[in-house]
Amino acid sequence: MLIRSTLCFVTLLGLFLCIGCGKRIPIRPVGMPETTPCLLTVTFGDERIEGVGVLLTPKDKSQRWFAGGMTDQEGKAALKTGGHYEGVIPGEYAVSFQKSGRVELDKNDMPIRSHSIIPAKYTASKSRETIIVTKSQVDYLFTLDGLSPSERQATELSPQE
Repeated sequence: MLIRSTLCFVTLLGLFLCIGCGKRIPIRPVGMPETTPCLLTVTFGDERIEGVGVLLTPKDKSQRWFAGGMTDQEGKAALKTGGHYEGVIPGEYAVSFQKSGRVELDKNDMPIRSHSIIPAKYTASKSRETIIVTKSQVDYLFTLDGLSPSERQATELSPQE
């Protein structure tokens, strides 16, 4: 009877431990400020685009926590701080966007250059977009201008003169 009880206990303990063995979020760093939920939608006019990388860089140089995410099929990105922690630390950020499009290949089919779907003025080194994240606001909208993904594709597919 004791062996059966011990075996049952060990089996249950093993099951509980296995349940917790999935992907784990690192322990929140000491001194990391609290985050607030932040959902950012990216559009070109009325068109929402999937797969856009969004990066928030703190304007305050003493704040070292970046935030970012990737847009889904609805054009929405649920942002995370440090790549792991849900939400964003309230404050002012520079916002940049990135999405690769067509890739040029060399004669050996190796990639040599990718063409961004996002206009260069929105990339990390050139973007002038900013956001002020507050605890009272969750949803933010960025409407980018320039060629939309469908217009860019049509331009890339048209014959060169």
